[in-house]
Amino acid sequence: MLVGGALAARLMVGGGVMPANAVMARWFAGVVLKLALVFTVLLLGLGAWRLPPLALLAGIVVALLTQLLVAARR
Repeated sequence: MLVGGALAARLMVGGGVMPANAVMARWFAGVVLKLALVFTVLLLGLGAWRLPPLALLAGIVVALLTQLLVAARR
Protein backbone atom coordinates (compact mmCIF):
# COMPACT_ATOMS: atom_id res chain seq x y z
CA MET A 1 0.00 0.00 0.00
CA LEU A 2 2.82 2.35 0.83
CA VAL A 3 4.62 1.81 -2.48
CA GLY A 4 1.37 2.08 -4.43
CA GLY A 5 0.47 5.31 -2.67
CA ALA A 6 3.92 6.75 -3.28
CA LEU A 7 3.80 5.89 -6.99
CA ALA A 8 0.29 7.31 -7.33
CA ALA A 9 1.24 10.52 -5.54
CA ARG A 10 4.34 10.94 -7.68
CA LEU A 11 2.27 10.54 -10.84
CA MET A 12 -0.51 12.81 -9.59
CA VAL A 13 1.54 15.83 -8.53
CA GLY A 14 4.66 15.48 -10.62
CA GLY A 15 3.55 17.74 -13.46
CA GLY A 16 3.39 21.16 -11.85
CA VAL A 17 0.60 23.62 -12.62
CA MET A 18 -1.74 22.22 -15.29
CA PRO A 19 -5.30 22.63 -16.57
CA ALA A 20 -8.07 20.88 -14.64
CA ASN A 21 -8.64 18.15 -17.22
CA ALA A 22 -4.96 17.21 -17.17
CA VAL A 23 -4.97 17.14 -13.37
CA MET A 24 -8.02 14.86 -13.35
CA ALA A 25 -6.41 12.57 -15.93
CA ARG A 26 -3.22 12.35 -13.85
CA TRP A 27 -5.27 11.68 -10.70
CA PHE A 28 -7.21 8.91 -12.44
CA ALA A 29 -4.00 7.38 -13.81
CA GLY A 30 -2.49 7.44 -10.32
CA VAL A 31 -5.48 5.66 -8.81
CA VAL A 32 -5.45 3.04 -11.58
CA LEU A 33 -1.70 2.50 -11.10
CA LYS A 34 -2.14 2.09 -7.35
CA LEU A 35 -4.99 -0.40 -7.71
CA ALA A 36 -3.07 -2.36 -10.34
CA LEU A 37 -0.10 -2.61 -8.01
CA VAL A 38 -2.30 -3.68 -5.07
CA PHE A 39 -4.05 -6.37 -7.14
CA THR A 40 -0.74 -7.62 -8.53
CA VAL A 41 0.67 -8.06 -5.03
CA LEU A 42 -2.61 -9.64 -3.94
CA LEU A 43 -2.45 -12.20 -6.75
CA LEU A 44 1.23 -12.88 -6.05
CA GLY A 45 0.45 -13.38 -2.38
CA LEU A 46 -2.35 -15.81 -3.12
CA GLY A 47 -0.67 -17.67 -5.97
CA ALA A 48 3.11 -17.62 -5.82
CA TRP A 49 3.73 -17.05 -2.11
CA ARG A 50 0.76 -19.15 -0.85
CA LEU A 51 -0.19 -16.68 1.88
CA PRO A 52 -3.44 -17.28 3.80
CA PRO A 53 -6.25 -15.61 1.82
CA LEU A 54 -8.26 -14.31 4.77
CA ALA A 55 -5.25 -12.68 6.42
CA LEU A 56 -4.12 -11.16 3.10
CA LEU A 57 -7.54 -9.70 2.35
CA ALA A 58 -7.93 -8.45 5.93
CA GLY A 59 -4.56 -6.72 5.69
CA ILE A 60 -5.54 -4.96 2.48
CA VAL A 61 -8.90 -3.86 3.92
CA VAL A 62 -7.24 -2.52 7.07
CA ALA A 63 -4.61 -0.66 5.03
CA LEU A 64 -7.24 0.92 2.77
CA LEU A 65 -9.43 1.94 5.72
CA THR A 66 -6.43 3.41 7.53
CA GLN A 67 -5.50 5.41 4.44
CA LEU A 68 -9.10 6.65 4.15
CA LEU A 69 -9.21 7.72 7.80
CA VAL A 70 -5.88 9.54 7.57
CA ALA A 71 -6.98 11.33 4.38
CA ALA A 72 -10.31 12.34 5.98
CA ARG A 73 -8.57 13.64 9.08
CA ARG A 74 -6.45 16.15 7.14
